[in-house]
Amino acid sequence: MSAEKRALQWLSGAPLGLVLLVGAAALFGGFWWLSNGGRMTRPASAQTGAAPAGSIGASVGTLARLQPSPGQSLWLARDGRAYDLFWRAQSAPDTDGARAMIEAGAVFTVEEDTEARVTAVGRGCVRVRLLEGERQGQEGWLPSPCLHAIEARRDF
Repeated sequence: MSAEKRALQWLSGAPLGLVLLVGAAALFGGFWWLSNGGRMTRPASAQTGAAPAGSIGASVGTLARLQPSPGQSLWLARDGRAYDLFWRAQSAPDTDGARAMIEAGAVFTVEEDTEARVTAVGRGCVRVRLLEGERQGQEGWLPSPCLHAIEARRDF
């Protein structure tokens, strides 16, 4: 007998309170999953529109220079899942987990003062396309405080 049939038989003979509790838990789990509570697709509900409050004015299309926080390296994650996992490992601190992501190529460093264009915005993070340097053309996610706007646009 399959697991689904066993579960249905068990629920059909269970008291009404237990059936309601299991149903409520399943409903809550579904809502949590649909609202992207796990944030596994894009970091912090990244959007391709205007920036939410607190992201220091970064919006899609913004031209900026990348600057790390004092005393830190400038890390870019290739995708949203890598961003979430890497920064959780950094704050844990889980040096083995962070090192494994670096060695796997899910996270890479970028030179300070690299010019980039914002391609997506999330809560506290942005996705940028690098416009210069050895990784020119590559994209990645980084914390939005690492962005510093360029006042005057260069002539091409």
